[in-house]
Amino acid sequence: MVAYIELSEGYDFEAVLFGLPVFSTTTPILIREVGRHSKLDETDPELGYSYIFPSLELAFWRPDNDDNEAPYFSTVGIGMSGYFSA
Repeated sequence: MVAYIELSEGYDFEAVLFGLPVFSTTTPILIREVGRHSKLDETDPELGYSYIFPSLELAFWRPDNDDNEAPYFSTVGIGMSGYFSA
């Protein structure tokens, strides 16, 4: 059984979420759009680097929490039901 799948940018594919390309949409825009569908976990101690949306079992990560240094996410992951929401 697989509990979590994570995709990294830089390979020959593009992850698309709500019509937006995950690895080429800036962090603020992507977070705002996903936030229209689910509540962000604002208690995440790594907020700024990681953004978790528990009701979607979805997480994004970038290596720096500065929008100028890391304007795009490096990974996106989705967990099985209860991965983040439990």
